[in-house]
Amino acid sequence: MPSERSGSYDLVDLPDPGPDTYSLGVSGPTLLPRQYIAFFSPSDWEEFVYEWARALEGYLHVQIPGGSGDRGLDVVGILTDAGTDGQWDCFQCKHYNRALRPGDAYPEMYKVIAGVTDGVYTLPRRYRFLAPQGCGPTLTRLLSSPSKLKEEFLSWLEGSSSVLHDADSDMQARIRATAQAIDYSLFKAEDLEDVLVVHRRSPNHVLRFGTHPITRARELAQTPSEVDLSREAVYVKKLVEVYNEKHGTAWKTEAEISDASSREHFKRAREAFFSAEDLRGSARDQVPAAVFSDLQQDMYDGVVDIEQMDHPNGMSRLSKVTEKASTVPLDSSPLIRIIRPRDRTGLCHQLANDDRLNWIGQDS
Repeated sequence: MPSERSGSYDLVDLPDPGPDTYSLGVSGPTLLPRQYIAFFSPSDWEEFVYEWARALEGYLHVQIPGGSGDRGLDVVGILTDAGTDGQWDCFQCKHYNRALRPGDAYPEMYKVIAGVTDGVYTLPRRYRFLAPQGCGPTLTRLLSSPSKLKEEFLSWLEGSSSVLHDADSDMQARIRATAQAIDYSLFKAEDLEDVLVVHRRSPNHVLRFGTHPITRARELAQTPSEVDLSREAVYVKKLVEVYNEKHGTAWKTEAEISDASSREHFKRAREAFFSAEDLRGSARDQVPAAVFSDLQQDMYDGVVDIEQMDHPNGMSRLSKVTEKASTVPLDSSPLIRIIRPRDRTGLCHQLANDDRLNWIGQDS
């Protein structure tokens, strides 16, 4: 997991959750998303906020503090290469079974003020509280009035002798000075319904809540007329080798194929490959990357025994593998509802393109 050092804490990226991370299906929930959220653990809620922040626009990185010394940070949105030494936003995750109160917010505000004073990071551009139950009326009123929030926070700070007990007198004075100087309009709360609207753009939303079906364009994009060697070179080369073996020719590229049946077979193979690429693109926009990778693995597991059997020639191996692909069970994939028959053959060509399947073997 990549990390970067900032002050006295680490920031790390969370890996994209795989399909097994969530127990909810994609056929439709029995509860609304906000009702599911009520059953989240604090770590589930933090992961959800992380996913939401990644769906926001404008961030160079969205990360979480690593290790025990998080210095009051849950999720951070980084806007520049300077990390938290530059412009950044702070998202404070609180998963309580009640609305947030000032007494919940003040200690968190203090932590970030102390971190700024200590030089661990710069003052965030925005500081947002995120809680499933939102903020109670008192905290809502304070967050809507920065001057009143400042007054009440400073009063709390002076009246809480235990808050500053870890700091020496010089540091205490500096923390008070920072607290006096900052603009309290940076502290706000996010509304859960607004958060859910943004989270719908996350590829994790469907797997987490199952609130809308995975979709795919009715019409596929046209197969490019020219072979793109930057993305097609390997499987195309393997097809040309199959045709050469079958016809005893020495064609070096697809452009040299002169046999009509081979040209037609090659055309269908490319259409299947790009159909599977279209499926990959639809998956990328709606579910975590692991979902499509798992689909490819399911296909590989279903055909690899056929691929490794003895065959009289490469065309026989290719034909037997794609024939088997049409019946490989893929029902465990959330993508099953948008898989087209041509995709199955295309998945085999994708696997060949990744050098996981081969048509010309030692026996042929």
